[in-house]
Amino acid sequence: MKPIIAPVKADDKEAVTNLQAALLFLLTKSVYKTYDAPNSPTEGELKELKAKLLEEIQSGFYGDATKRLVFIFQIQQSLGDNFNGVVEEETAAKLNEVLKGLGAFDETIELYAVSGRITSVQGKPFEGLTVRAFDFDPSTPEDQLGKPVTTDANGNYSISFTEKDFKGSAAEKGPDVLVRVYLGDRLVGESTVRHNSKKETSIDLQIREEVLPWPDENAYLVSGKVFQNDKPLANVKVAIYDVDMREWQHLADTLTNREGKYELQWTHEQLSGRGKKSADIAIKVFTKEKNTELYKSSLDEVRFNALPREEINITIRQALPKEVVEFDFLAKEVSFLAKKIAIADLQENKAHRDVTFLSKELEVPADKMEHLVVAHRLQNSSKVDAAFFYALFRKNTLLHNDFAKNLNARLSIGIGVDDQTLLYDAA
Repeated sequence: MKPIIAPVKADDKEAVTNLQAALLFLLTKSVYKTYDAPNSPTEGELKELKAKLLEEIQSGFYGDATKRLVFIFQIQQSLGDNFNGVVEEETAAKLNEVLKGLGAFDETIELYAVSGRITSVQGKPFEGLTVRAFDFDPSTPEDQLGKPVTTDANGNYSISFTEKDFKGSAAEKGPDVLVRVYLGDRLVGESTVRHNSKKETSIDLQIREEVLPWPDENAYLVSGKVFQNDKPLANVKVAIYDVDMREWQHLADTLTNREGKYELQWTHEQLSGRGKKSADIAIKVFTKEKNTELYKSSLDEVRFNALPREEINITIRQALPKEVVEFDFLAKEVSFLAKKIAIADLQENKAHRDVTFLSKELEVPADKMEHLVVAHRLQNSSKVDAAFFYALFRKNTLLHNDFAKNLNARLSIGIGVDDQTLLYDAA
């Protein structure tokens, strides 16, 4: 990608392609802000613009999607609305400033995209499924390509990514793309691998309808996201209730997924016998471990006479109580993922990138994974519980910062550290 040079004219194909690559890069980096309707752009609008932008990139056409994305950038970067999607000097300068800050000009960035349609065997489109793309390599953990996306009303999806997401060596020509489809956190479909894929790859996937428990015609649906401040909150329990004057009737509950999303169904038959046409929906949010209440809808927040489809997003402002010990949580999750491999035997090298895989899978910093592994190695050597060593590592107890006294100062404790030296320090 090259810096944007103004003015970008519609008939200058090279300049237009470069601008479109920049806009796709900004979308990939989540630079564009989204809003709830009726404000604009909504998350759905950006998805549609991204799909149309990919079509315009293929044709080299400065179309409506390109112009609209430039206009939204101008508005959100406080350049005003008088430029109307035209890239002049001020817009080009702002684009280059943002792109440079994101490292777009540090090296040549090749943009890739995989797109397609998710349908039933009979061709019925599936909306609301999560699609993830991976670079498949049987000898190493899979690298996720770009960010997960959700299928639209026509079952379409589009994921963009860069060379950095997959290229491990100069010899690697293109990504070996594998697409997986999820309903919540459950895998419902997987494509074959497209080896050495081109910059634009199309992968359609058909899924048997019987594996998708879609709501029946009589079911009502409540869905949304739970945030802690501005970050998605995973693994908390969301429960929906029908509110009476002095009573809350429980209808359903579930756990949020990694994106903080939840989806719950209820039926009219569940409502207490008062001849109600619909439920008055309220929500409570609890911790998973001890069922501590984190959120409860106020009376003003109740969705009276709820529609068949309600979207309710929740933001929790307070800090979450610590109800699980970090060491116990990591040990349990890693043991499950590692299966027959002991935690002490996990590695991080060219042959086995165990720490990298676990760090990405659990969304936990790699140094915590390394500390967990080393703690279990020391447990095997000393018979002292691994939790003790993990606590020392996390509090930096064994790190020396007095360089005048210790020229061999240890700056970090990683998976390659000498076990006997650590045991000596801990003694």
